[in-house]
Amino acid sequence: MTRLLRVTAVAPILASALFAASGVTALVPGGAPCAAAGYTGRVALVVEHSDGRAIRLCIGFDGASITGEQILKASGLEYATASYGSLGDAVCQIDSEPATYPPSCWTNSSPYWVMFVSRQGAPWSGADHGVSSETFADGDAEGFRYDPQSGPAGTPPLPGGVCATASQSSGGTQATAASSAPRATHGVVATGGTPRPTAGTAPTAAVIAAVTPAPHATARVATATRPVATPSVVSVALLLASAGLGALMGLAGVRLIRRRRA
Repeated sequence: MTRLLRVTAVAPILASALFAASGVTALVPGGAPCAAAGYTGRVALVVEHSDGRAIRLCIGFDGASITGEQILKASGLEYATASYGSLGDAVCQIDSEPATYPPSCWTNSSPYWVMFVSRQGAPWSGADHGVSSETFADGDAEGFRYDPQSGPAGTPPLPGGVCATASQSSGGTQATAASSAPRATHGVVATGGTPRPTAGTAPTAAVIAAVTPAPHATARVATATRPVATPSVVSVALLLASAGLGALMGLAGVRLIRRRRA
């Protein structure tokens, strides 16, 4: 019982230490976004999977702007990128989708990740640059949709005001000025590779609100193993009882033989 109480007391301390080390603060539904007041800017991130699941996060950051890749890094989602030259890096994999992909990361007929931008609450439009080069200011949103390349083209769900909620809770304000950045009518084709650090000093950023909790960043493949049989308390007791009974019977037999000889 003492050991159980010690483990119970240590568990919250370990959990607090892990969250502090990660630098990511998730907003509990109905709770206050404790980290929101510590950031000068907020951007929304929306990721729509092929099965329709949508992840909506609000990323707080310090500074005038943040790149799309820095937003992904702050989100904690697994992702992979590959260079597209002067356009910057494009995204091949997010949150372990697709699970595997060819060296080229996509083909003319395979699904791929399309990147979108929203400036100051405007509708989604295709990104002008890759994820490492596209920049976002306070009030903007970054979106990704896994496009199957079949059927009509679509866009991710709208951010849904997740950052507005964080701003109101922390006493902050949302930027409402119209952005002068040009908007493209096409998306950047997603490719793949491995994440690479962005040149320059990355702003401090973290998750400060979430409408849909993000799943685990890395998918693990379960490996079937043969269970190892371990004796239970009952089986051990029966074994000891059998051994004791055998010893008593053996001792009685020895005494009986000695009496007959005598």
